[in-house]
Amino acid sequence: MKDCYGFIFDKLPLACLLLKPDNGSFIIVDANRAYYKQLNVEAELIGRPVSEVFRENFEDTSVLCESFDRILKTGYADIFPLSHKREAVTPKEGEVLFQVRNIPIHEPESGSIEFIFHILLDRTIELQEEARLMELQQELNQMKDASRYFISENSDGLFSLDMEGKFVTVNRGIAEMAQMDREALLGYPFLPFCAPYHKKRILNHFRGALKGLDESFEADFIDASNELKTLEVTLVPMRLDNQIAGVYGIAKDITDQKRIQFLVEKQREQLEKSEKKFKALVQKGNDLIGILDQDANYLFVSDSSTAVLGICPEEFIGKNAFDFIHPDDLTRVRSKFGQLFESGQVTVRAYRFKDHTGSWRWLETTATNMSDDPAVGGIVVNSKDITQSHVLMERIKEHSHILEEISWEHSHVVRTPLARMKAVVGYFNENNNDLTKDDFIGVLEESLEEIDQAIIKMVEKLEQNER
Repeated sequence: MKDCYGFIFDKLPLACLLLKPDNGSFIIVDANRAYYKQLNVEAELIGRPVSEVFRENFEDTSVLCESFDRILKTGYADIFPLSHKREAVTPKEGEVLFQVRNIPIHEPESGSIEFIFHILLDRTIELQEEARLMELQQELNQMKDASRYFISENSDGLFSLDMEGKFVTVNRGIAEMAQMDREALLGYPFLPFCAPYHKKRILNHFRGALKGLDESFEADFIDASNELKTLEVTLVPMRLDNQIAGVYGIAKDITDQKRIQFLVEKQREQLEKSEKKFKALVQKGNDLIGILDQDANYLFVSDSSTAVLGICPEEFIGKNAFDFIHPDDLTRVRSKFGQLFESGQVTVRAYRFKDHTGSWRWLETTATNMSDDPAVGGIVVNSKDITQSHVLMERIKEHSHILEEISWEHSHVVRTPLARMKAVVGYFNENNNDLTKDDFIGVLEESLEEIDQAIIKMVEKLEQNER
């Protein structure tokens, strides 16, 4: 029977030692094959003090000695963890975690401890798995806490509805949107919050989600304080055991966003109207409109430049306006341009501007400094082509000068012979015998000739001016 026990002991899959107390020490009486293999020991262990063997295989042997002391004092089995270092590729692979079980075997008659059955259980994988599970559980708990916080404190409305459209769960965000307490919302239907003109459409989306569709839409809702809000809503089916039991929903308050979009759209429409009006005034008008930088370089020129000067707008861009001005007018125009930065607006009277043929056109320009206006960012110049009126005015001035000469000649050249003729006739009427008929006729002929020559000169001057 004893040999049978020894055979069983040697074949046990657990690493085991049989220890015998010996004057405060413990001697190894037997060691099975699993123990040799577990600790990778080749030397004979039987007959050696266990403390000596432990020092060769374990870093901390004090826990073993303390366990033996507890067994001798109490007579009860003792269990504790123990780690063993072995050579390996990585420290993690090299560490073996044991659970040590020391079981006292009592002598039947005296009850004293005759042997200690020492068992090493390799719990490395088990303990590592437990540690990993603990880490995973901690991570899961953190994720749950974060998820719970996200759901509860999210400013977006998170909710679920049952098949009848009543709130099953709500977070703080949806409660704030509804202007109701979270507890009061539970079991309350969502339909009364829908704006009347959107109620049918919202209901159709809810029914679509109950049919298994994901629904996203924007609609107006009215909260408990009767305030109108625009919400962006997403509904997805809530499935339990492969059956649709309601819907999950997310609602985002986009009221301010929509209000801003409306204002932006209105401003855009006004801007488009202004642009159309600007184009109608600038592109289709007869005035030449341009925008210059502070050095008088062209940034923009209206299409009317083609009709006025025969130069398309693109040819002006980047060129300097002073390069097109007549040298005799340049100093005066530059001086006016310099005053612009103090006064904000100046008018430059008639000056000459070169057209596409190199000829000079007479322009009159009003310049306004709008460099600080971000919509303009330059100096706006509005020029009128006054070439025809200027030429006409010059001709009028020239005619006026001729008329002045004619008036002078009439008052001096013509009136002198007329006065002389008048004097002779008066003298003749007084029956003055000193004046003969021939004398009288001679004076008349001389005076008439002077008048005739004066008239011929006047006619020649008028004809020359007409040419």
